[in-house]
Amino acid sequence: MQKGATRPQVTQSLKVLNAKIDDAVSYVKGYLTDKYKKENDSSYFPAFGIVYKNNRYFLPTDQNKRIEALKLMIEAITTHGFQDKEFGLAFWTATTTQYAALVKQASEIDGQVSVKVGDKNELKKSLKKGLNAIINLLKANYPDTFKQEMREWGFQKEKY
Repeated sequence: MQKGATRPQVTQSLKVLNAKIDDAVSYVKGYLTDKYKKENDSSYFPAFGIVYKNNRYFLPTDQNKRIEALKLMIEAITTHGFQDKEFGLAFWTATTTQYAALVKQASEIDGQVSVKVGDKNELKKSLKKGLNAIINLLKANYPDTFKQEMREWGFQKEKY
């Protein structure tokens, strides 16, 4: 529980940053429309990491694909001369760095939790073997009164 306790904060930060990115992409699409006109703007979207699906253009939602798209965005912003805009090079560089750090942190937390869960399951198997061995020992030593002996030892059931 301790290892996974910070995951909700990271998830919330990613959610807020994703919303910020999605909002900023609409401005970049506007820059492209202003510069290259409506009939040509969509042909420039892939260079910015913007994909087309379900009749709309957006950055991929998969975290790893989004990081790659953000890198494309930085390159394209510079190439097409939008670096001095409000949602230009400074914005996308900072956003990409922050997003990559949050995704890495989330991945590390998930890995640590997985290791702890694996450890817990192995310890649980070992504990069950030990408890069952004690129960069998009580049954062997007290064949007629083993249920009473088990209660004295604190056992509430015969098998674990």
